[in-house]
Amino acid sequence: PTKSTRQSVADVDDLIAESLSVTRTLTAELSPGILHRSGLVAALHWLGRLYEAQFNLTITVDAEEVELEEEVRTTLFRSVRELLFNIVKHAGVTSARVRLWRDADGRVRVAVSDEGVGFDPEAVRNREGTTGSFGLFSLRERLEMLGGRLDVVSAPGRGAAVTIAAPPVRQMRPEEGLPPEEASAAAAAGPGRKRTGG
Repeated sequence: PTKSTRQSVADVDDLIAESLSVTRTLTAELSPGILHRSGLVAALHWLGRLYEAQFNLTITVDAEEVELEEEVRTTLFRSVRELLFNIVKHAGVTSARVRLWRDADGRVRVAVSDEGVGFDPEAVRNREGTTGSFGLFSLRERLEMLGGRLDVVSAPGRGAAVTIAAPPVRQMRPEEGLPPEEASAAAAAGPGRKRTGG
């Protein structure tokens, strides 16, 4: 091979290596291993350290341990990540707060807040979709499709607080824990009937 061919191959190798590195980083940020191994609280602390290192945004995490289904845990993590990125892009602050708790009704809630420039939520809602961006109110739609809720409190010059009420935990029907043939029999028997046989 000629020198220019060798250089072209080396350039392609470098591009592939860089692409793989970016892909691994994005995958880790979207759904890091710590989220699945150690839960949402550990993942929120990890996200705080990541944002401090990458964006110089100090994040205070105030979180209590809660039991969540995998899909809900992942949805909450991605939502918080997106909200923090909005703070980096728009709020003009160097700190933010993430709070995770279970309310009196037993519903898990996450609040992401800052004391930045704030915004008019109605004006933002009216602009949604005009720029092709995947914004705050698109996030609301995704959460509502899963049975969750997103509330925004903000005003120009007064910071912003976004609270997510997690989708409720899905209740398993009695037959869902059974092998397929027994589940079919239990479902056919209907509620209130005992299975017989052995």
